[in-house]
Amino acid sequence: MPGSAVGALSATTAAIGLAWVAIVLIALAVAGLIRQVRELRSVLVDGFGVGFLAGVAPAAVRPSAGRQDAIVLVVEPATADQELVDAFDRAVRARGEGTEAKLLVTDGVPGLRVPAGVASVIDRRAVEALRVPWYPALVHVGAGGTVLDAAPVGSIDTLAHLLGRFEAAGAAPASGKD
Repeated sequence: MPGSAVGALSATTAAIGLAWVAIVLIALAVAGLIRQVRELRSVLVDGFGVGFLAGVAPAAVRPSAGRQDAIVLVVEPATADQELVDAFDRAVRARGEGTEAKLLVTDGVPGLRVPAGVASVIDRRAVEALRVPWYPALVHVGAGGTVLDAAPVGSIDTLAHLLGRFEAAGAAPASGKD
């Protein structure tokens, strides 16, 4: 009899020990989920800038007087691609005189040749105010300085697709999703 009480006690102890291990694992999982929700909230509320929440572009990327819109290619020095910039220049020039092409970078990009038809804007504050969540990005800004659409542009094919989408949308704001 004494042996069976010890066996039952150790089985109970093992069950209680496993229950505590399960409780700790669940607590860690919940803590991880809470952390992810806070990070996601931070990105959604703080991560997207004025251009995404209020639809207002920084002054540096608004179209010049007499232009109906501006297409802005936003790059960081690490994401600057000469082929993409050249294709951007050709595609925006094909849209006509009413559209202005702007290249927005945080800092100067050594070795990047900016075509004559593209206005180069080196303005860290404008990039921070726009706060696009990806680089390179293509941003469509209307005549009143309203951000009409924005999307990541990782290739020349995507650039052509986005410019077609921007043109089809006209002055109506788009979703920013592709």
